[in-house]
Amino acid sequence: AEFVNTALSNFALAVAYLVMALTLPFISSYADANGKKKQIMKFFTTAGAIACMGLFFFKLETLEIGII
Repeated sequence: AEFVNTALSNFALAVAYLVMALTLPFISSYADANGKKKQIMKFFTTAGAIACMGLFFFKLETLEIGII
């Protein structure tokens, strides 16, 4: 059995979830207070779609580039 070190990818995922957990309350309150719900939803939907398309190029060999 071959051991594959995935600690870096797990760490990057943990940091991403932490950033989301800390910023989402502020982003949602900003959107509610300024009436920009649709604009912010459109931006993050587009950013998420582009990020999902970028996963096509992600492999463990190119982990450092994928983390950025």
